Amino acid sequence: GPHGPRDCWGFNWESFIPASGFAMLQVNFRGSDGYDSAFEKSGFRKWATDMQNDLSDGVNWAIKQGVADAARICIFGWSYVGYAAGMSLTREPDLYRCAIAGAGVYDQEEQYQNADFADQTRWGRRYMDKVIGPTVEDRVAASPITCIDRIRTPLLLIHGEEDARVPIEHSKKLIESFAKAGRTPPRLIELPNEGHSPRNAANIESWYRSTIEFLNQHIGNKT
Repeated sequence: GPHGPRDCWGFNWESFIPASGFAMLQVNFRGSDGYDSAFEKSGFRKWATDMQNDLSDGVNWAIKQGVADAARICIFGWSYVGYAAGMSLTREPDLYRCAIAGAGVYDQEEQYQNADFADQTRWGRRYMDKVIGPTVEDRVAASPITCIDRIRTPLLLIHGEEDARVPIEHSKKLIESFAKAGRTPPRLIELPNEGHSPRNAANIESWYRSTIEFLNQHIGNKT
């Protein structure tokens, strides 16, 4: 993703979160598939801006509806939405109590140079030119790693050690940036022998348990 997939009503792998007692809102932000081509294209070059606004608008709607407690909001996502979790913390530093980012893109230049689809095919780089922008400046502006000074929310990183689609260097570089800035870096859970989509049952259990523990720590029931 983010262009192509969309969320539909029904069971999906993220269901372990509401099964653990947390209300969960999934947003088909602009750029998602299933509406029309204009809606999908409206997300091009808007990864770090309008698509983030759609997530924030969804959160604020849930708060106004009384579904969510404004003091107990966490953002969670994988791949593009791992990126969105990191970017949302830079744009809405006061909205979220915590964030969990799985296999996220935090440095668009890293993705442009070293992701499997971008590094090995001209199609991959043309795709990134289209959806992010064709210049280094475009990629810098769309990278959470360039504005970590705005991140002050507890952040948990999860990444497969052998991820070729979004290399684990994204998470490691983000951690290094925190350390260089003299700040406590986020925790990284490395999933051994895993690519972009974890398959090993033990790794998946570790990921799920760590996620729920983190949610309970930061937004668990007041009682």
